[in-house]
This record gives sequence, structure tokens and C-alpha cells, in this order.
Amino acid sequence: MKKHILVLDYGVGNIKSILAAFKIFDTRVKLGSSAADFQNAKALVLPGVGAFQHGMIRLKEGNLDQEIKNFATLDKPILGICLGMQMLFTNSEEFGSSSGLNLINGSVRKLQPSLQHKLPNISWSQIHAEHSTEPLLQGINESDCFYHIHSFYAAPDNEKYVMANTKYSNKSYCSIVKKGNIFGCQFHPEKSGKQGLKIINNFVGISNDHE
Repeated sequence: MKKHILVLDYGVGNIKSILAAFKIFDTRVKLGSSAADFQNAKALVLPGVGAFQHGMIRLKEGNLDQEIKNFATLDKPILGICLGMQMLFTNSEEFGSSSGLNLINGSVRKLQPSLQHKLPNISWSQIHAEHSTEPLLQGINESDCFYHIHSFYAAPDNEKYVMANTKYSNKSYCSIVKKGNIFGCQFHPEKSGKQGLKIINNFVGISNDHE
């Protein structure tokens, strides 16, 4: 049986646009919401829009949090998008303290608004690569902008996991994270035009290398 990229549907996320973006690249992609859907998956996409605590509750309802953790031990690629990236971390301060998947050590914290910079941060913003040879960033230029919509950001405990930063007010936050086989984008590549599609295509390539 052919292997697929699993896009996890746990009731929190913009599933249709992500599926459409992956299908552009003639890759086998499957929408799934149960443990059985992890079988025969060569890679996992964890989308998400909304509050951290609510997202984690939905994952735990179907024991999907444990399935994700098990999948991570197989050295197969995982891509978290927006809230999906944040839930890869240890905890979040959104609506009090909430525990995450703890696949990447670090915390999710609130951006600090200013007179010129409101929340949520809705912007087309540049990402500044910290590791230009990172496969996920191939074909991406420093001047390229990506669609961000969020009020919180993820802060890895170890700076070596930060692949790219983005500026908000006078703060630079992690907009792409990588730890081994685990990747995360704070922005929405599926809504970021041609450059966002390059990132998705790069993840497809990474997934094929692990098939």
C-alpha cells in the first residue's frame, strides 16, 4: 500500500486550504482523525487555529496526543502550522497554564502589543532565516513575506531549534522551528502565495526522503 502524508483533522483548523495546497504537488495526502489513520503515514501535518487549551483538549479526546507522540519517535517528519506549531511545545500561558505535546522544550507566550502593533498580529511579514541551508527553506529569500495571524508565539528553550525569526513591534519571535524530524511554522504557508507553497513543496520533499 502506498504511503501518504496525514493531515490531522481534530476539529480545529483550516483543513481544506491545507489539503488543496498539498495536492498541488501530486503527493498522496489523506485527511484523518483516528489512530488508524496514522498507519502507513510517511509524514504528519498538524494544523490548527484558535486557542491552545482548546486544541489540546480536542487532541486528548481522541487520544490523538499520544498518537502524535508515538509518531514522533519513528523519525518521520511532522509539520505543525500556527496553533499546530505551538502545541508541539511544553506549555502555553494562554488562558492560564496549559500543557502541550512537549515534543519541543519551550513555552508559548503572548506578544506584547503597542500603539502601532495590535493583537492579533495579522500581517504579511518577512521571515529571517537563521539556517540558510535548512531544507524546509530552500528557495526562500529574506525579502519574502508570509501570512501571520496570531497573538501568541512559541519560544524554544534551545536557540538551535530556531530556523527563522519574524519581527513584531520591537520583538523578534520564532516563526520556524525544527527539532530533528519535527518542524513548525507560526505563519500559514498554505495561505502565503507562491512562497508559502515552496515551503509545502519542500516538506513534501523531506517526507519523500523518509518514505
